[in-house]
Amino acid sequence: MKIIPRSVSRWPRIPLGIVGFVALWALVVIVARLSTYYTGASLDTCLFHRLTGYSCPTCGSTRGLLAMTRGAWKESLAWNPMTMTGAVVGSMVILGRAITAKTLEFQFTRLEKRILVILGLVILGINWAWLIYSHP
Repeated sequence: MKIIPRSVSRWPRIPLGIVGFVALWALVVIVARLSTYYTGASLDTCLFHRLTGYSCPTCGSTRGLLAMTRGAWKESLAWNPMTMTGAVVGSMVILGRAITAKTLEFQFTRLEKRILVILGLVILGINWAWLIYSHP
């Protein structure tokens, strides 16, 4: 594995599709929260959960991020450890880039890529098992 520091602009260019997706997701969350507040009926926005009755691998991410914004770190990790860890690490990477105007480029061999994919799938499986166990 090679790690190469590169100079870059302080703020990365964000593709318009990602901005649109995040805006749409935020709108769905706001509508769901308002619907729950005014009607008392919970709006289930996860199609996988609605069809199978089981939590999906990202289940609890929205509630975890909302808990994180309130400063409830333990609660946010309990909702979905994998996505909350990813949110914290991603925020640190963006903050580091904004401060230093540098980023790290990782170059992996074919074997290292396979190992990382397998490790990622194992972590995803453990996280999903946790979600099914803790949020039935």
